[in-house]
Amino acid sequence: MSSLHQTVGVRMVLSFQHSNQLPTDNSAARSLFVRDLKSFTTPVSSASLTMLYPSSDLAHSFAPQSSIPVVADLNFSGSYSGVGMILNQTFIGNMTEFGGGGENNNFQSGRFTASIDDLQSGEYSLQLVAYGMDNEILATSSIRRFTISSYRWIFAPNSQLGGSIGI
Repeated sequence: MSSLHQTVGVRMVLSFQHSNQLPTDNSAARSLFVRDLKSFTTPVSSASLTMLYPSSDLAHSFAPQSSIPVVADLNFSGSYSGVGMILNQTFIGNMTEFGGGGENNNFQSGRFTASIDDLQSGEYSLQLVAYGMDNEILATSSIRRFTISSYRWIFAPNSQLGGSIGI
């Protein structure tokens, strides 16, 4: 059964927890299916979106309320409008593309950056989604999991002076 049925603009995201929903999918990872409700398409296979950081081959752990950098590479020869971020199955915003070459430049580098700020301790899942010019989904990245460590404050003992001391 679907654990999430969320519509974001004209896109629908379905996530299945108890079954991968595909007979050929034997991985234990949760399956996430995206369907564009405007163009009735699934991601275009000629586009690829890679999350460069956080990296899949490192166990990332960050401090609470620290800024977490996100870096992505979109490989697509056509026109696109941008890359969005989905954190724990919730859209949290768009990434900024590196334009290169100075002001008033229409150069599309395909390199995107963003930061996620003020997360509390816990486990998080991040996925990126690339959009075309008609807001159709071009590609999605693999899901990255990371941890925000719990932080324990240690305070110095309090000292209080009582009464007055004469000199």
